[in-house]
Amino acid sequence: MAVTMEPALSKAQAYRCSNCGSVLEIPKNSKGHVTCNYCDTPNVIQGLVKNAEMSAKENINSGISLQATAAELHELIISSICTSRDIPLDIFDKAEIVREERYCVPAYCFYCNGNSSFQYEIGVERQQQVIVQTSKGPATRTKTVIEYNPQSSNVSASATLFSPGNRELAPQLVQLYFQLDPGKLEDYEYLEFPHDVITYDYNFPQAASFNEYVKPHIEMLLKNSAENTLKSKNVRNLSMGGSSIQRDEVVRVFLGLYCVVYKYDEKEYRVWATGDALKYLYDLPPVDPQRQTIRAEQQQALKAVPKKGVGGFIGLIIACVIAALIGFANGGGGIAVGIIGILLVGLFIWLIIMTSNKNKIYDAQRAAIQRDIDSFESQLTGIINNFKSQGRKLNGIYQNGE
Repeated sequence: MAVTMEPALSKAQAYRCSNCGSVLEIPKNSKGHVTCNYCDTPNVIQGLVKNAEMSAKENINSGISLQATAAELHELIISSICTSRDIPLDIFDKAEIVREERYCVPAYCFYCNGNSSFQYEIGVERQQQVIVQTSKGPATRTKTVIEYNPQSSNVSASATLFSPGNRELAPQLVQLYFQLDPGKLEDYEYLEFPHDVITYDYNFPQAASFNEYVKPHIEMLLKNSAENTLKSKNVRNLSMGGSSIQRDEVVRVFLGLYCVVYKYDEKEYRVWATGDALKYLYDLPPVDPQRQTIRAEQQQALKAVPKKGVGGFIGLIIACVIAALIGFANGGGGIAVGIIGILLVGLFIWLIIMTSNKNKIYDAQRAAIQRDIDSFESQLTGIINNFKSQGRKLNGIYQNGE
């Protein structure tokens, strides 16, 4: 099972001259061959060269490059691990980041507009006179009835969606890029893919990708729009009619994906990230079965504590009523009733005291269990805080800042 997250990070990309270190100005159609404006040194930017080759082959005009740093990818792994409260306490000592895989995945950017009719029944309240039988004979009564009448209307929706052009990594691409802001796309001239990137070809036809991913999403938007339109009305039996979805424009793009793999107890776990590391998804991290058992037992113990009693409060109310009756009876000279009343008041006072004592025991039991829970949770919290405050890194490929 994978979980998607969106950390708040920012990116900047600059290419520098191999001779003087100045920032290079990348002209259009350079295809990775750039001359420094300051020292006239020819520079070959391999990532841009590779990108130009891929763009020419697949007719690509934009995309998202691979530009995340090792520190950012390491942070994503730590964040994914810390999402669980049942991770092993030794995970930061024994987990090892074993590899970083880089992918260039083809996709389609669909600019879509859709519209659909929908039908429903709207209810109108009206007053109706009815005759009912009473003990005195027939009588006229007024009741409210709702009459439902069929209605129809239309809705529209638009969206820009990114759908996979290759089936191999389609699930990851959809989760991470499906609703990407198109304003974040980089011109293909400035995309950089490393020499070891794994590039996939288009093998998912445009129409099939549209029907499998984009069309259902637009239809869902249309239905949501219809439901929102009717939210404040008394309606029933909403049904959507046939939808018409237009692909105003389709652009072919390359989207960078990272897959960082770490290992714990001989099992591998993956963290997938967008090329700018602004969004990621991950396998559920390792869990310690013993911690899970302890947590479950603590929660069960908390639920097993008897509930607070209310007998004392009820007794107090009843005692007050009896006291009033006693006063009334004594006023009438009822000595026997007065004695019984006094005994009852004493009984209820005793109930109040007993209930209060039980509630004190209840509070003490809950407090003791809660202290155990807090102590148990603080173990992991302390380990996480220690790891982060010391600026440590997991064992493996990022340990030396590579």
